[in-house]
Amino acid sequence: MEKHLPISTKTLGEKAYNALKQSNYSEAEISNAAVGLWTIGKLEPAVYITGKACLNNKMADADMLSNFSAMLSMAGAPHQAIPLLEFLNQTYPDNTTILNNLGQAWYGLGDIEKADMYLEKTTRIYAYHPQANYTQCLLQESKGNTTKAIEKMKNSMAYSYSLDKLNKLRQLGYKVKGSDMRIPFRPNPNPLGMRNFVRPEYPKNYDEEVQLKYVWDNFQKSITDKNLQLNQQLQPYINNAAKQAEENYKKLTGNQKGNGSVSVSSVTNLSATSAGPTHLYEQTAQRNLEDMNKDGGLAFRMKATKKKVDSLMRSFQAEKDNAHKNFEKKFSVIVNNETELAKKGENIGSDACKVQRPYSEWVYKNYNQP
Repeated sequence: MEKHLPISTKTLGEKAYNALKQSNYSEAEISNAAVGLWTIGKLEPAVYITGKACLNNKMADADMLSNFSAMLSMAGAPHQAIPLLEFLNQTYPDNTTILNNLGQAWYGLGDIEKADMYLEKTTRIYAYHPQANYTQCLLQESKGNTTKAIEKMKNSMAYSYSLDKLNKLRQLGYKVKGSDMRIPFRPNPNPLGMRNFVRPEYPKNYDEEVQLKYVWDNFQKSITDKNLQLNQQLQPYINNAAKQAEENYKKLTGNQKGNGSVSVSSVTNLSATSAGPTHLYEQTAQRNLEDMNKDGGLAFRMKATKKKVDSLMRSFQAEKDNAHKNFEKKFSVIVNNETELAKKGENIGSDACKVQRPYSEWVYKNYNQP
């Protein structure tokens, strides 16, 4: 390959490659950088750097080799790309990217039969492959088969619209319809209707708390009502899923006798070891499950985090209760005269309204700063 490139290109490519290596970039990262050069029109340096990266890579990286072969084909050297593509095709059979690149390479060399063979394999796997169908359209057009050429170009345009494809169809005498192009999937941005709810402002002091109390009560009631409605709509699906799970369980165990019921305990008592791991992936899964509960494992970290949160909540609740008792004591009511309900000097509690304001202000100051 190098002998076909100008000396200036090789010099520039070598400098760029060495600079990236000195900056501790891997061969894969260097190859990706070369793709960037290709996209801005620096074709020859991109080919040189990618080839150098593939040559020095200790592991045969499929993506790197595939990119390199595609560059060779598009740069006018499909004959050099084909050996790489055939190697990749043997290693990764039925890969549509590799099959398409082989078809394009043979098409570039003028071998129509081989090109069509690989492109046909591509479209059998992925019927709407944009590049494979485009080239097949050109092949069918060259054979005088206009109907087949139109069909192939329609398939090419279905998922990848371009003005060139539209003009080609017009040239073939076909008037494009809206149904010939796939409408991009745009999911409902608010499928459950939960975005319709707007959270009220948070109170920052006692006065705002009083004003916003009923606003928050209505908001939380609306959320609760909506959740109840959604749960009612979901219940039939849950029932069907449970029924399907029961049927699958009976098929798995072969237990078709009796009433066919499956208890929760019969399922929860199953363990990974009871299945008798005999395959490598089963043994790996078993080790992963065991590691989860070890120091640093996911289950261990979740338990440790929950322990911290529970401790904080207990501390928070204790401090709140203590503060509330202090305010109750401060604003306690002592009877001055003998009454039917209490004796003189008796503590008959505290005025809830007088307690609530300073208590709320204490909470906002210590725990709810904006």
